[in-house]
Amino acid sequence: MSHNLLTQASFDFLKEIRENNNKQWFVENKSDYTKFIYDPLQNVVMLLQDILIKIDVDFVLIPNKCISRIYNDMRFSRNKGYLKDCVWLTFKTADKSIQPAYFLEIKENSFRYGMGYYHADPAAMQKFRNNIDNNLEKFTQIMRDIKHVGDINIFGDHYKKPFENNYDGIIGEYYNLKGIYAAYNSSDISLLQKDQFYHKIINDYWLLKDSYSFLKV
Repeated sequence: MSHNLLTQASFDFLKEIRENNNKQWFVENKSDYTKFIYDPLQNVVMLLQDILIKIDVDFVLIPNKCISRIYNDMRFSRNKGYLKDCVWLTFKTADKSIQPAYFLEIKENSFRYGMGYYHADPAAMQKFRNNIDNNLEKFTQIMRDIKHVGDINIFGDHYKKPFENNYDGIIGEYYNLKGIYAAYNSSDISLLQKDQFYHKIINDYWLLKDSYSFLKV
């Protein structure tokens, strides 16, 4: 089975961006961007569509809506080059409010995928805390299921001043997060060059469906 997915040439192109991050170079090499980055990412979106639509029928799964723009907005980035030095897929609904999303982010020497909030606002995290208060048993089971996988971890920055709560241990830590996401991280870029690895991504996305629903409330 082959879906014309990412290859070593895809990662080599990201390295070339880092070494040649200017408009003229990209004009001369845009066809390689299409061949090695954009087209393979379109195929990844199509490969993941079936599982994602089962998780949320409202996901926008048109490839060009899921693939990040390659041009860098230097106003909001530490990277001051003409191009972004990483690419990603985002799977979310058309809802303009802060909502959780699934993602796959690819860099020159690493990648990660998972689900969670991108720049969660205080209102979204207050809903998250309210949901913990109202559904503690369900939340605890969701966290157990994620931990059972072993290679997916929970991330997020903590508030300096903790919210008052009666939860001990890890639940209390989650309660005090400014944002939250679950992710698989790897520096083995060869994995994304193997068709069979996408079965793991599909399985992990499905595993995260309950935590997605919990965040979406």
